[in-house]
Amino acid sequence: MRNGYALVTLHTDGGFTEAFYETGVGQPIWQRSWTAAELAARQPWGRTVVGAVRAIPAAEFRQA
Repeated sequence: MRNGYALVTLHTDGGFTEAFYETGVGQPIWQRSWTAAELAARQPWGRTVVGAVRAIPAAEFRQA
């Protein structure tokens, strides 16, 4: 790929799809989907970890 982008789509079942696109081409040049079960099998503790997001209070933001 010379000039393109990647797109990750999260699914409600805990899986995701990763795709790579070449600029100007409508179809991905490579795409792979993982189910929640496949991801859980890769984790040593047997469950999928979905990224934890911490809410940041407005007071912690600094004006640039």
